[in-house]
Amino acid sequence: MFDPEYYVGAWRGEDGSWATSKYTDSARIAGDQQVVWERRVFYIVPVPGEAEWAVPAQPPVGASDAAQGGGQGTDKRAREEPESSVETYTTTTTTTPGGVGVAAAANGVASASPDSKKPRGRVDDQGLAPGGAGIAALVPSQRGGHVLLKVYGTQAHDIKLNEVLDCVCILAIAPEATCFFGAEDAADGNGGADFMEEEEAHNPPQSAVPRLHAVLVARAQPTLLAGVAADAVPTLRARCVQLLRAACCGDALAAEYMLLHLVSRVHARPDPFAVGALSINLQLPRSDTDETSSHTVTCIRTLLTALASRCVALDLTVDALNAALLAPYKCYTTNRLVAGPLQLAGGTHILLDETRLQPGQLGEVGVRNVEALRDVISCQKVDVDFKYYATPLPTDTPVLILSRGSSLLPSDVALPLRCTAAAGVPGADQLTDAHLAPLRAYLAAAKHAAHTIGADVAAAVESDLVEARAVDTKLGQGDFHRWLTLARLVGLSNGESSMTTATWQRVRELEHAVAQRRRVLPH
Repeated sequence: MFDPEYYVGAWRGEDGSWATSKYTDSARIAGDQQVVWERRVFYIVPVPGEAEWAVPAQPPVGASDAAQGGGQGTDKRAREEPESSVETYTTTTTTTPGGVGVAAAANGVASASPDSKKPRGRVDDQGLAPGGAGIAALVPSQRGGHVLLKVYGTQAHDIKLNEVLDCVCILAIAPEATCFFGAEDAADGNGGADFMEEEEAHNPPQSAVPRLHAVLVARAQPTLLAGVAADAVPTLRARCVQLLRAACCGDALAAEYMLLHLVSRVHARPDPFAVGALSINLQLPRSDTDETSSHTVTCIRTLLTALASRCVALDLTVDALNAALLAPYKCYTTNRLVAGPLQLAGGTHILLDETRLQPGQLGEVGVRNVEALRDVISCQKVDVDFKYYATPLPTDTPVLILSRGSSLLPSDVALPLRCTAAAGVPGADQLTDAHLAPLRAYLAAAKHAAHTIGADVAAAVESDLVEARAVDTKLGQGDFHRWLTLARLVGLSNGESSMTTATWQRVRELEHAVAQRRRVLPH
């Protein structure tokens, strides 16, 4: 998110008519009566970790040009013209931090000849100016590149960091707007060199980061959010559990908790809690070989990617933790935020692979990364480091931890795997969109459905909690909070809109089974 950009949005010509430069980055302003307007600039990146099947189908490149009798030659001639050209463009993207300070140059109105300005240089391997590597350089995505989105009017007021947006845009092409300070500007003694790197970060070349002008902006709806017939829910639930059980080495209890993890999300934030997300630690046997553990992790990751629309996997090793910060931080040289792998869109599932973690020394960066992971798991927030202070960034990213034995990170449920078979996933013929589409629709519908607790059930639950505390004085607020969250998720996974006493008893049975498992199996 950049600072507001001010530009000459309208002017009155000599003939008395008004003209506008809205939705463009370059315009030849001719008139003494001018009106300055404001627009907001957002740095947009592909949705991190989005599954290929969840990406909306795009029309073939050049299809619209062909329909209008155009082609590659037409596009090339248009780009060579000095005046800006536009074409419509639709996209689904996520916002990422752009920092504060100088916004992009106001419409790139040419005030000097091309000879006095050099084309913008120093673009890194990701095609971005310094400081603009961002999320897509850290997390693979099937989408295209980054863009600067310019939003007009009240549409910009409700856009929040890391939101996924559906936009109808106009692509503006203005080559003269992608210039920066030349060598003579840096040497003129007016401070040009001090702002050159910042200007590069905020106004990268249009060939690397195109400019889109938003006509319509809306929050993207959850993928495959559609109604599921009530009579189909038991069958779809059983199919999901069957797939998850195969990936979890035949462990039915682990498959149940994996299903609850997939339908969990943050649905309320009573300060200082984030209610709804369920983090799980599946503990693989310590006796497993490296090859067996790697195979199990691969199977679980494959299935998560097939069922969840957004999933990001992070390897937790000493070297990886010490390498770079996972949370975003402010770079004061470029006057913008530098994105981190934990800066994700809401609804993204994080898979932490701790199975290859070996004893070692964590440096300052490693310690900060562990603290950042703890915050995501326990509080569903990421602290953005501004060097002199930190600002919490709310997240909605349920975490699944795979470890050999106990994890170094906290979790809502820590469950040792009871392996009765080798981990596996169905063949490619069973993981097609035709087979998985009903399961994906079921999971999306369960995740976003409304759920309530009636007065009678609430009274029964309260009484049961009091009795449980009388039997086991070690039970605390965290345990009760987890039970209520599990009850909500079990109900949603069964297609229930309100909690029932049967659902509550099912949760107590699941928790009892986990406690028994932890007493029997090493962890």
